[in-house]
Amino acid sequence: MHILGRGEIKAYGDKPLHVMRMETKTVRTPGVKDGFFCLVPDQEHEGYYRPYLFVILDGTKTLEEVAELLKDTLEEHEYPVEIREITERPYFHFKTDRKGLTAQILEELEQAKEEK
Repeated sequence: MHILGRGEIKAYGDKPLHVMRMETKTVRTPGVKDGFFCLVPDQEHEGYYRPYLFVILDGTKTLEEVAELLKDTLEEHEYPVEIREITERPYFHFKTDRKGLTAQILEELEQAKEEK
């Protein structure tokens, strides 16, 4: 029997990024109605990824308050590079559009690099 998976995704330093666990911790954080991560290829370290978090707040906490609470909830390597507040989860073919958002972040990173 062979089990196929998508492989292990790691942050620089060989720390594993388990998206389901990270998202579960996030949505259990006070003030968060919904949230998901996009794991974006690390531009400085080939083969590694950096977490970006998209959250929908429930109105009881500010984005800054949620960011502080997440520091106690997530492991250091799981903490997002950036937290972006959104009003609704974007979908593509009935699935969260992580590919589209990842492409958008990579484009923004490339533009920022060109501006330097």
